[in-house]
Amino acid sequence: MLTVSSATTEIEFLERLFKRVSAIEAARSQVRKLLESDLAQWVKRFVPKKMSGYGLSFEFDHATGGGAWQQLGLALVESLSRLPGRWLFMIDELPIFIMELLRQDDTASRARNFLNWFREIRQGWDGADNFRWILAGSVGLDTIAARYNMGDTINDLFLIGLGPFGADTADRFLRALARSYDLDFPSEARARVVERLEWSSPYFLQLIFSRLRDYAAQSRSTITSARVDEAFESLLQPSAATYFDYWRQRLNKQLERPQALWARDLLSTVAHSDAGVPQSLLLERPGRYIQDHEVREEELSFLLRMLEMDGYLTRLGGVYRFRSPLLRAYWLRCEDA
Repeated sequence: MLTVSSATTEIEFLERLFKRVSAIEAARSQVRKLLESDLAQWVKRFVPKKMSGYGLSFEFDHATGGGAWQQLGLALVESLSRLPGRWLFMIDELPIFIMELLRQDDTASRARNFLNWFREIRQGWDGADNFRWILAGSVGLDTIAARYNMGDTINDLFLIGLGPFGADTADRFLRALARSYDLDFPSEARARVVERLEWSSPYFLQLIFSRLRDYAAQSRSTITSARVDEAFESLLQPSAATYFDYWRQRLNKQLERPQALWARDLLSTVAHSDAGVPQSLLLERPGRYIQDHEVREEELSFLLRMLEMDGYLTRLGGVYRFRSPLLRAYWLRCEDA
């Protein structure tokens, strides 16, 4: 597994892939051979080292242009395909990397070229069957591809949305956490956590449990439903804003400035309604900025789809509401501040 959220160029993407593979003992000698081959012209520094985990130290020449990065990537996977067995790669935050390429080239051709190359790596050569890819991210790759008409570059992928835990699974998760810290966490208190969260993602469950664990350590007492409510309230204080700020920040990363402002406006509108907001009413919001009716519908459709796919909103019967009451409460306090 590797994360590419902070990569800014194709060469950086491949450098991280090479280094992660070189940490795997079975592949290390193969990577060494590659770096000593014709690929050496693109290696800025190559120093064999005896060290735990990473047996190689090298850097690619980030000034390398043209199609060198494509050759580097293909050489790596072709080399690995000659090793016995099959390979599973998990690449986290690939959509963030694609957005970085889009920011550097507003024609989207650079992002399209990368995605086309990556599609060929997945399926367009003889050794492709030896590899499987899991592409993950906090932003939907399909949403970005649809926005820039690049759906054909990812149409071989099977999309999987990771929803929340069901109530029973969330309860078992909380019980397991409590056992690991030897805490008394009664069923009614666990049920209160699930009730308050509604959308029981592992992240939010762990966040609440962390607060409850601190309370229990301070008071040396059993976790109660009242303590659960206190934990929720504590997460909405300014000191806890870092747990949620990313939800606001990533809108600016994913969208150009006008669209980011419209998205925040839509979220604020939904946050202020306990019952949720029908799509027909939300359509009126961009009308303050976009006069053309067809363009307005297109922009709204894209933004609502993005906000739904990326975990902000959920839709039931044409009505939109926040998926997480905790995130909604944060959004209300933040927008009303």
